[in-house]
Amino acid sequence: EYKTASFTLVVLPIAAGTYYLRNKGADMYAEASALSSDPSVIQENQNGNETQKWVFEYDNNGYYNIYSAADTSPKLYLTVNSDDEIVLGTSASDTGAKWKIEVTSSGAYKLTAKCAEGSNLVLSAAAEAYCAGEELFQAAYQNNANYTDEWEILIEFVS
Repeated sequence: EYKTASFTLVVLPIAAGTYYLRNKGADMYAEASALSSDPSVIQENQNGNETQKWVFEYDNNGYYNIYSAADTSPKLYLTVNSDDEIVLGTSASDTGAKWKIEVTSSGAYKLTAKCAEGSNLVLSAAAEAYCAGEELFQAAYQNNANYTDEWEILIEFVS
């Protein structure tokens, strides 16, 4: 007698772990800025600080929570706030703190907050590499060669 079974295999775009987020267009890294006073997320040149490391945790519902690897309590999550700004938030359950990660045609990734899925807004950076310190923001995904809305998810810095 033969028995059959079925199952669903979920293939994640990336494994849970600690990574650097480098913008493919601006060639700058996402950084948790001013952790104690101003909960912003900026683009910055490579500097090796813990504030440029991000922990990715898969939530088993198709989304990741992404928080700063800097030693903070509570954890500070990459979040879209009620004004649609990219900030550091303290709640992993907010829809603005849940990110869908998808591979793009260039091989990089686009990151879309759950709260922005219907509007095609993704995590983006300023186009000019000299814009160190500029805050990250949401913008409509363009799928073009400027790549400011695409990210490389790296285990270590690339020079």
